[in-house]
Amino acid sequence: MSSVETNVDGEDGDSALIDTIARLARESSIEVTPRGADKIENFSELLGDSNSNGKRTRVFITFLPGSDIADTTKTAIRLAREGISAVPHIAARSLTSEKMLSDALKAWREEAGVEEVLLIGGAVSHPLGPFSSSHDVLSLGLLERSGIKRVGFAGHPEGSPDISAENCSTALSQKVSYAEQNGLNCYIITQFCFELAPILKWLPSPPSPKTIIGLPGLATLKTLITHAHQCGIGNSMRLLLKRSKDVTQLVATNAPDNLLRSLAQELSKSKALADCSGGVHLYPLGGVRKTALWRKSVADRKFRLRKKGFEIEK
Repeated sequence: MSSVETNVDGEDGDSALIDTIARLARESSIEVTPRGADKIENFSELLGDSNSNGKRTRVFITFLPGSDIADTTKTAIRLAREGISAVPHIAARSLTSEKMLSDALKAWREEAGVEEVLLIGGAVSHPLGPFSSSHDVLSLGLLERSGIKRVGFAGHPEGSPDISAENCSTALSQKVSYAEQNGLNCYIITQFCFELAPILKWLPSPPSPKTIIGLPGLATLKTLITHAHQCGIGNSMRLLLKRSKDVTQLVATNAPDNLLRSLAQELSKSKALADCSGGVHLYPLGGVRKTALWRKSVADRKFRLRKKGFEIEK
């Protein structure tokens, strides 16, 4: 059955909707831990080395509490060799010194050609060094002096466990202002939610920076609930908790097809959303290969529409 011609109900397919869903998948970014990267044989083969705009596929490299930044560097170099654009995370509160950051930036630029980073506070309760926030790192001026041209900031549509909503909004505005005044191209990347409404309600209005919408990757319901608790995800988690009453659902793999389809539909209806949208980012939550293969199938239009969401063709 052709995904373009027919949906699961036998009605004429919406080719424009399918095109948008496929494009969002093709141009999406994904993230990986250094340990998770070691399990992937070749990122270029798994993801494709470029998207529909001819730009390199972007893979974000997480910097979790207790991580060694040398592993981030090693992963960034490997990704560059495989034709992938590496985007390292900088977790401010996990940096032990300014030198640690300076040395890492130098290695990333010179050995992996890194021009983009994601700057976050980091999920540690007490700073390991002189930086208590991502703004502390940003205001050093090291990023732009090191050749970094693009920086991402975290957005929290359903709040953050580490900072109040008001302070979160203020801090984000300050970082955006600094970036714009100092020649850094910036964007916002949201924490994932399980429904689109909280994200649409939260989205900053243009001419704010482009906002990349985070989607959960392929994972079991149990894994999604665990990560949601850790990240402070709020109201949208009620959907998961309702489904978790069915024990069989806890171990079933979930895909973000409903979310991706809803976003594609909203983009066609809202110029304001289209103006501020920077695409989507996939959080694999440990299932990098499964999420990447799903992404590839969607990008290649190997899916068919259903009443809700879509399904990958077997």
